[in-house]
Amino acid sequence: TRLYSPELLDFPGKVKDSVILDIVNEHIKDKRDLLTGVEAMDFEFKDMDGNACKLSDYKGMPIFIDVWATCKALAPVFHGLAREYKEKNIKFISVSIDKKAAPWMNYLNGHPRVENVLELHSGNKKFQEAYKISGIPRFILIDKNFKIRMAFAYRPGMKELATLLDKICWE
Repeated sequence: TRLYSPELLDFPGKVKDSVILDIVNEHIKDKRDLLTGVEAMDFEFKDMDGNACKLSDYKGMPIFIDVWATCKALAPVFHGLAREYKEKNIKFISVSIDKKAAPWMNYLNGHPRVENVLELHSGNKKFQEAYKISGIPRFILIDKNFKIRMAFAYRPGMKELATLLDKICWE
C-alpha cells in the first residue's frame, strides 16, 4: 500500500485464478481506506490543554503525522523536519497512542515545544484500527485536499521524504 496504490487497484483485472483473485480483492478491501487518493479518515484528538482537535481542522494544507507511544526515538528528527518546513504550508502533527495520557504529558513536559508541531493524544482504538496501526512509529501523509498521499509514509530523515514534502508543499 505504500507505493503501489494505483497498481494494486489495477491488479485484479490481471488475475485469472479465482482463488487468487478472492485473496487479492480481500487485501484491497482491507486496505482500501489507506490507498493513495482516498479521502483521509477524520478523527478527534486532545491537545495538551484538553482541547479537541480534528485532522480536518487542517484541510487546505498537507499534514504529516507521526504516530508514537511512550518512546519518541525519532522525535528529534521529526521536530527538526518541522522546523525546516515551518515557513511552508504544511502542518506536522504528533499523535501519542499511549493508553493513558500521563506518559504523553510527562514526555511533553520534559521536552521543549516545537512551533510547527501540534502534539495530540488519542486513546481511541478506532483511530488505530482505521489506519491499521500495528507498529510504531508510523507516519502518515495527507495532502491539502485531505486525501491520503502515503498511509505508510517515509520516516523523517529519509531522502525520499524530503523530496515528497517539497513536492506536496508546492501543489
